[in-house]
Amino acid sequence: MILKFSLSDIKNSDISGYDLGHIEIGKDDKIITSANRSPDQAMMVFIAIVSLLDGLRKFLKDNSKSYKFVGTDSSFSITFSKSKRSNISMSAGNEFKDTVTKANLIKCVYDSCLQFYNAWGIKLSASDPVKEDIEAALSDFAELLK
Repeated sequence: MILKFSLSDIKNSDISGYDLGHIEIGKDDKIITSANRSPDQAMMVFIAIVSLLDGLRKFLKDNSKSYKFVGTDSSFSITFSKSKRSNISMSAGNEFKDTVTKANLIKCVYDSCLQFYNAWGIKLSASDPVKEDIEAALSDFAELLK
């Protein structure tokens, strides 16, 4: 499973928790992205990561059968559904479908979000309210790795 986040317009000195960006999800040679779509499906990427981490964490811990992630300020979505033997099915419209183990999903999502945070989130101002949100979401999600 591949999961990547990116910023749309990188301004190293002026990064905000409300900056727009994109998500890529895929496997092997099949990658689906929110980028280059019409209409534009860029999302507030830092807030979208918080939403993905918090939503997936709750979904994986409770009895709900599915969770639909929708990128903040975007129509791009990924649906996660519980299937047999602790597997999770994922779909992005009719373009992408895959099934992964719960452990693989947790590790991939956490690693991808942490990598993006280490590249860009650490550059958020200490006064940016999204910085605290993303740090808390990463910390809470990390509990699933244990």
